[in-house]
Amino acid sequence: MSATAIDIRSSQDRPLPGLIWLADIDPVVDTPTVVQGLLPTGGFGVLFGEPGCGKSFFTLDLALHVAFGMPWRGRAVDQGLVVYVAAEGGLGTQKRIAAWLRQHGLEDAAGPFGLLPRAFDLTDTEDVHDLIRITREAAQMAEAAPRLIVVDTLARCLGVGDENSGVDMGKLIAAVDQIRTETGAHVLLVHHSGKDATRGARGHSSLRGARDTLIQVESNGTTKTATVLEQKDLEAGQTFPFALEVVDLGTSPNGDPVTSCVVVDAEAPAKKRGTLTTAQRQAMDALHALMLASPATIHAAGFDGPQKAVPTSEWKAELVGREIVTGANDSAKRQSFKRLKDGLVHRSAVVVRDHHVWPVPPTWCDAASGRDGVTPL
Repeated sequence: MSATAIDIRSSQDRPLPGLIWLADIDPVVDTPTVVQGLLPTGGFGVLFGEPGCGKSFFTLDLALHVAFGMPWRGRAVDQGLVVYVAAEGGLGTQKRIAAWLRQHGLEDAAGPFGLLPRAFDLTDTEDVHDLIRITREAAQMAEAAPRLIVVDTLARCLGVGDENSGVDMGKLIAAVDQIRTETGAHVLLVHHSGKDATRGARGHSSLRGARDTLIQVESNGTTKTATVLEQKDLEAGQTFPFALEVVDLGTSPNGDPVTSCVVVDAEAPAKKRGTLTTAQRQAMDALHALMLASPATIHAAGFDGPQKAVPTSEWKAELVGREIVTGANDSAKRQSFKRLKDGLVHRSAVVVRDHHVWPVPPTWCDAASGRDGVTPL
């Protein structure tokens, strides 16, 4: 029996909120993401692991890359406001942030990142509304759209609820849905493994069905790995090996050393993280020359005060003139420049904002000697 097609489309005169007619359905060919291929925009993520596996360090590194608009492991990010609920270890989180900023040469920068060193009861309507209100007001103050809300950890933000209760977990899931709907941000819950780590995150099974993204962090001595176990609309199976590197933050009033850790790619030895390719060193040389010759002064989003920089168009023209950027036509040259620029951004050697670029001290390397040096700004 053949089907009879009836063309019914949405009527502007009599709209039905939330209803999409068959004739109006289009395939979504490109899922918008906060982090390319990893966190869907406005989605619901769960990242879990055993205590001490490095899951909070990994999450914080991811979150700060989003706040500063820096590519994360070669993946594009959609820069915006990040709100980090540090329900466990607020003081420790502040040290971790300071270490990350020092590692990336951004100690004087002000990105759209807000830390909430307190617990929110996500089963309590008032607390949920409070978190939404704070996020909205922070977005207005930072002039940045909410992109990511991290809740670290789920257990500390469940109030007196029981993780194994379908009722209590249902309340938490409803709260997460409300938060992401009203803010537009991806909500990422940091959670613990169960007694049997092979069975995944602990708690009621309803959490597994509700999330868009599920990431597990495991530790094998000094090497740790984050694995994307499941995705609803993106590719699963990705792995991200990493290690923790100690950063010296100074001394306490009593003279004791103050340190914290930062995430580094385990696939590259830590001592070689700053090594640039020949083309990258030459590109930094050219940028250094432009910074000395005719820098512009801009007020870049996310940075306090004026910033000396060079228009990216001038940098590109200089690289083309020096034959560092090459190609058979303009399109090929654009791609060559983009690869070079993105590679330097990924290595935290340069910052690109508002069509301008500037070096991040002390990552500039002299092309002739290969020695690191501080670029005068």
